[in-house]
Amino acid sequence: MSNSINRFAVNSTNNKAEDKWFAVTFFTILAIATALLSWQTLDKQQAHHILPTAISPIINQLSNAGDEILFLIDADLLPTPPTLLQLQADGVSPFDSRKFSQPTANCFVTDITTDTTQYQVALWLKVNGYQLGWRTEQSGHQHPDIKDQCQQTHQGWQLINHLATVSHP
Repeated sequence: MSNSINRFAVNSTNNKAEDKWFAVTFFTILAIATALLSWQTLDKQQAHHILPTAISPIINQLSNAGDEILFLIDADLLPTPPTLLQLQADGVSPFDSRKFSQPTANCFVTDITTDTTQYQVALWLKVNGYQLGWRTEQSGHQHPDIKDQCQQTHQGWQLINHLATVSHP
C-alpha cells in the first residue's frame, strides 16, 4: 500500500478576518446594551426637585428624629402616636428647639423663612415608618387648610424619601 499524505497550502491571514468579526460583534453588543439601558431608564425618569440648601439642616434633623421616634415607640417609651407635647417633653430634637405645629395626629409641620421664600417642612409618622416632605409657600399665600394638606400628602409636597421600614421581632 502506498503512503498517501494529502498536503494543501494554508494561507496565513494573521487573524485579520477574526479581528474584524470580533470588532463587529463587540460593537454590536455594546450598541444593543446602550439602547436597552437608555430605553429602560427613559420610562422611569421623574421630575427631581433639588432640595433647597435653606431646608437641608432641618431635613437631616427630622430624618434623625423620625428614626429616634420609631426607636422610642418600639421600646415602649413613647405612645403610638406621639403628640407634639410628648416629643417636646422627651427632648426629641428638633421638636424641642423649633416651632412646630401638629395639625393632625402623626403630622408635624414647621415653617422656614428665607429672604425670598417661605418653606414648609413636614414629618409624617406612618404605621411602617415615616415620610419627609417640603413645599414652598408663594409670597403671602398660605394653604387654606393645613389639616387637609397633612392628610393628602401629595398635594404640593415634594416627598424626600420613601418610608423607612420598621422591623418587629
